[in-house]
Amino acid sequence: MENKSWENVVTGKENAFAIKVLEKIAEEPPVERNYNFVFMYSKPGMGKSYLLEALKKSFRQKAPEKRVESTTASLFLEDMISHMLQNRMIQFQKKYTDEIDLLIIDDFQEFKNKDASQDQLINILNQLKQQGKDVVISCAMQPEELEGFNDRLVSRLYSGILIEIEPYGQETKRTILQKKCNELGLQLDSDIINSLSTKPTSDIRVLEAALRSIAEQEKGR
Repeated sequence: MENKSWENVVTGKENAFAIKVLEKIAEEPPVERNYNFVFMYSKPGMGKSYLLEALKKSFRQKAPEKRVESTTASLFLEDMISHMLQNRMIQFQKKYTDEIDLLIIDDFQEFKNKDASQDQLINILNQLKQQGKDVVISCAMQPEELEGFNDRLVSRLYSGILIEIEPYGQETKRTILQKKCNELGLQLDSDIINSLSTKPTSDIRVLEAALRSIAEQEKGR
């Protein structure tokens, strides 16, 4: 299983600020920072989920007595429906507020047109803000691009720090590809890695797929 920790994150100018902010959440209590809400966005495939996993791991290591709830929009909806069917909505609210210290939500854009989920999330975020607890949300688009969302929920996204992970440049893509080669035990010429890094995409999954394809072609020669 891949070890998702800060040590294994490739840091480039495009994601350096995001890493710095998330590391502070793991290392410092909210009272020592001027923020406890982070909304991080980028195009798909640029490592947002990886950063959230690294944050969760680091947070638990540095403060094992504290509690983290990490979820996605779709899992949140499933959990809400399950509690609703059992008439346990009070417990649902407590699970995401009183019983945690850090709430992590991935794939926020999937809340689109999910009115009931959005209403619950607004209440949860309001309670967490009152309690001074941390919230980190990641999304595949910036707040002003979100459609099918409650205005109050979108407004809440501006209450802390907004972080954009910009498309990766050639240097960062080259470093990521070289690291992936090392992880997979692949021996590829630097010219091949350089060529891949010039592809007009920042989706790491696309680049890794191309890397594996080339590696297989090289084996057949």
